[in-house]
Amino acid sequence: MFGTVIIDAYSKDERQEIADSIDDLCSPKDNYGWASAGIYCFWDYYAEEVLYIGLASDLADRFKQHNGIKPVDGSSSKYAKIEEYFESNERLGYTIFVQSPLSQPLTYRNKATYKKFAEQLHSPVEDIVERHFTASENDRLFSEEKRNKLQFHTYKDTILTMKQHNVASLSNG
Repeated sequence: MFGTVIIDAYSKDERQEIADSIDDLCSPKDNYGWASAGIYCFWDYYAEEVLYIGLASDLADRFKQHNGIKPVDGSSSKYAKIEEYFESNERLGYTIFVQSPLSQPLTYRNKATYKKFAEQLHSPVEDIVERHFTASENDRLFSEEKRNKLQFHTYKDTILTMKQHNVASLSNG
């Protein structure tokens, strides 16, 4: 269940600071703050228009990919579009919909912790961990374009509702 919305904006020079903040707030390696998974949105800071909506199992990691902090295949991130945006704009809006750490999914950054726990208890949780990552690998085969279209249609109304209700910005600038 989503219940907290974090709204901010950043300049090109503040990318690493934002990534570090997201990781502090939404780390998959701890159980305080919020879960690492959530919905994220890049938006035009000046026109207040949605540019892109996505769903990530690790918000900090995905932010780093989209902003060129963590290298990935160019076709799987919005790095080129974000660079293009910053050529003519100083600030880019960024919003995340976060959820309870009780809803923390398995990610590559917390897999070892869960695996170690399962081994200590000789628990079937280890089987679940293995099945989860096999399913995730299969999910990667699903076209990103189709996934993005599905996410846009699913979450578009949420963003529009926020805008209609004038959700206040938490940004400093």
